[in-house]
Amino acid sequence: MENQINSIYLRRKNKIICNRELRGFIKTDRNYPITIMKNIECFGYTFSKELISILETFTIHSLTKFYINIIKDLKHLTGYKVNYKPMYPNFPQQVMDAFDSELYFNAIMHYFGDSIGERILPDYEKVERIPLIDNNKLKVINIGNFEEFDNIFTNLVGANTSLSEQDKEDIASYLSFYEYDIIKIMFPKDIPYKENLVYITKLTLNNFDQFELTKKYYKTAIDVLRLAVSLSNGDITLKENTKFFKFNKILRRFLLSLLENCNNIEEDLWRYKKQFIRLGEILHPGKYKQKFPKCYEAFDIIRNKKYKTFNSKVEEMLLLKDFRAISLLTNRPGEFARRLDKLLRDSNDKISEIIIDYFHNFPHFWGTMPPI
Repeated sequence: MENQINSIYLRRKNKIICNRELRGFIKTDRNYPITIMKNIECFGYTFSKELISILETFTIHSLTKFYINIIKDLKHLTGYKVNYKPMYPNFPQQVMDAFDSELYFNAIMHYFGDSIGERILPDYEKVERIPLIDNNKLKVINIGNFEEFDNIFTNLVGANTSLSEQDKEDIASYLSFYEYDIIKIMFPKDIPYKENLVYITKLTLNNFDQFELTKKYYKTAIDVLRLAVSLSNGDITLKENTKFFKFNKILRRFLLSLLENCNNIEEDLWRYKKQFIRLGEILHPGKYKQKFPKCYEAFDIIRNKKYKTFNSKVEEMLLLKDFRAISLLTNRPGEFARRLDKLLRDSNDKISEIIIDYFHNFPHFWGTMPPI
């Protein structure tokens, strides 16, 4: 697991989690970690002073394992397509000599001291030598910690843009690293991008067989429809019709519970009437009408009754110049703002004053938009 964690951490933050080995005050010959530094230079990377000091506590066996893993990660990270030709290919049997090692280390400290916390200005007798550092634009690999590593997951899940394939792979890896009780603490306050929410819900169901991790993020019936479509391998943009799978009893109750906790579900069901009718045939809301009464009523309306949507009610009132529409619009401040111009144009001075007063003093509105 540690190798997988460091693969993600290195790619995203140029950091790894690496702990000192508890071997008293014994240190490995510095030539070994410095040789690794030289061998990764061709990838465009080097080590921080703190990482070097930790590697100095490793046994040769541990250093060899570390070397194999970081070479593998850097090859993948940099898309290295040619044969890897390190300066010291037979590591750990082949290492830099002590003088070259010290000279190279001090050169790194000189060039990258500002990045890694220390700048050394070596004072040696002038010696004719081939320069030991070939690239002074290296990226520095630093030591990280689990708090920052865990925050990567939180930020990915809470992103307000679509996830890349690499993002999805990394989120799936986190869910395999951690137990349920830990991963639930790492979830963000909100998952604003709905397609991400659906993907992450499917992952949590597959990994933990738990329904509570993402339940609180479902705010509309359309969110729930997207999840049901995704669970049936359909088009979650809802542009194409989906043939729903026959969900088991536990999953049906879960989807109905999500719907029951949403607001204005009749309105959303009506917007996607055909899809919801097909979904209702799978969920069987009539069997659960005692536990989920809102769901039963909403599905009954779209199947058997005429229903006036919010917009159709407002349009009808405005057509009749029935200014009770103002009271209705206060339930949806965004819609109130969009229709304000028409309301004012169609009203006399007295009614206009009432409308403006409603609009200006409406308590929920100014959290989303400043006063005009």
